[in-house]
Amino acid sequence: LDQLLDYAVEQARSLVATIPDGDYEFADYADEDDPNGYPAGINLTVKVCGDTLLFDFPGTDPQLVSSLHMPTGGNPRHSLITVGLVYVLYTLDPTIILNSGTVRMLDAILPSGTVVNCEFPAAVGMRSLLSNVLQAVIVGAFTRALPDKLPASPGNGLSLVNVRTTTRGGRTIMASIGPVGGGAGGGPYEDGAEGSGANMSFLKNTPVEISESEIPIRIHKYGLVSDSGGAGLHRGGSALMMEFQLFAPQSMVTARNRDRSMISAWGVEGGQPGAQSSFTRNPYGTAPEELRNTDIVPLQPGDTLRLIGPGAGGYGPAHERSVEKVVDDVRGGFVSAARARADYGVALKDDGSVDAVETASLRKAMAMIKCLNCFYNVPVEW
Repeated sequence: LDQLLDYAVEQARSLVATIPDGDYEFADYADEDDPNGYPAGINLTVKVCGDTLLFDFPGTDPQLVSSLHMPTGGNPRHSLITVGLVYVLYTLDPTIILNSGTVRMLDAILPSGTVVNCEFPAAVGMRSLLSNVLQAVIVGAFTRALPDKLPASPGNGLSLVNVRTTTRGGRTIMASIGPVGGGAGGGPYEDGAEGSGANMSFLKNTPVEISESEIPIRIHKYGLVSDSGGAGLHRGGSALMMEFQLFAPQSMVTARNRDRSMISAWGVEGGQPGAQSSFTRNPYGTAPEELRNTDIVPLQPGDTLRLIGPGAGGYGPAHERSVEKVVDDVRGGFVSAARARADYGVALKDDGSVDAVETASLRKAMAMIKCLNCFYNVPVEW
């Protein structure tokens, strides 16, 4: 066992040694655990020196009155801190051994009284949400050093949807109807996975038929959301959506871990951000109610609830994606014809065929704007 641990250390150190020395900073935010709260920020600087790493968290937000806290106890190799690093190392080399030796080269500065190292009596019930954000922050910091090897941000914000309601016989029941989240980030080699974020892909859904047979619910829609994945050379994974209606009185829905309703998943190397999430009660009524980051929603008989997860970020300039792939995306429902034109510079005729002349003109203009952005180092509107 000691030899396996030592071997993992050697492998990890060899990988870190291939990363250029330097300081790589990245920041991201979690929606507050309240519909009207401010985002909670994590600011990370990854310091690479030879075959060692230091994670520093200067400027990370102080702990909150909500439960968005990570109870790390200041342990520099706490599992909540190291999961994102393991993802990075495994992406760089899928043959490495995974054990505690893999992260032994890491040290971390976790300021006490912050969201990454909270002090008693901080609430920690939503630590999983903030941990997901930290994983994206770690990947983002390493993309500063290795943009040609690592992907854009996953959608994150995977809601665990539970229903408390009553059966026709008056019995109170609690049921999980499945997770609703976003896709994986587009990477340097391929598109992101649809509806399955890279850091939460182990969760499984409850089949619609089982939910409808066991509880007084009707699921009207459950699938992928068009135009939700960030545009890019490699497109971000599409978000999931679920729309359902409850019919029993005294029903309640919890949808925890929702995120990305305020700040989108980021792209890499010119890739565009993913679409934001939404949470709506009675979306087709006369007064639809946007619930933002509400966790617990009471429903009256006949109320409809719609959850849309966040889309993932894209990788690389969208106008460099092949025309054939964009056409396939439109045919498959992942991208609308309007967004194919606006984001990818691919113009389609009414019959779905490509307008070659207009497409060439659009893509030439997009390439020119990219050159201007690089030359002047300022954003040029498209």
